[in-house]
Amino acid sequence: MSGEDVTLSAGQVTVSAILAGTVAVSSGSGWTETGRPLAKAMPEWTGKPLDRVVLPLLLDGWPDGSVQTAVDTLMGLMRRPAKAATPPVVVCRGPRLPFDAARQWVVESVEWGDGQLFTVDGRLARQDVTVTLMESPDDEPTVVKVRGNPTTRRIILAAPGDTLERVARRELGSPKRVGVLRALNPGVRPGRPIKAGTVVVVP
Repeated sequence: MSGEDVTLSAGQVTVSAILAGTVAVSSGSGWTETGRPLAKAMPEWTGKPLDRVVLPLLLDGWPDGSVQTAVDTLMGLMRRPAKAATPPVVVCRGPRLPFDAARQWVVESVEWGDGQLFTVDGRLARQDVTVTLMESPDDEPTVVKVRGNPTTRRIILAAPGDTLERVARRELGSPKRVGVLRALNPGVRPGRPIKAGTVVVVP
């Protein structure tokens, strides 16, 4: 894919796309006005709402590629995997984005447009999509206990073919550390393939 303007990343999973329009950012102040009988309205702090970003994107693999993997990945980022406490945390980067690249988001919605292009053999080569990101409510790293030691938790998405042992080798440096992952992911059984896109908590 050429002309990539935006990347959405969650752990080892990345989707690249072309920015196809203006990015809309909505950010509330957290202040509202409370009406009072026979008196001027009084400002009241109700808490800052979560920011949202609307990204008009184009997935483009034309003329000889396919964007089906990117389509499937976006759908996976929108779903909250079974038994997961939080949806996948996404980082969005690109030179023309009006927000800090270090900010963390979750995918709130994915709306597929009518702009599709297929190759002669039936592969989806181009697809327009609008992705709405919501500010992650968990901006600060969560501290959990693993064998008595405080450890900063990270959330990744399982890649195709992953097992807890493979994740331990890749993320922790040794498959022998699978016990740490078992403690953080009680719903994932060791030695068995993990469905691609499943949230895995790692220290």
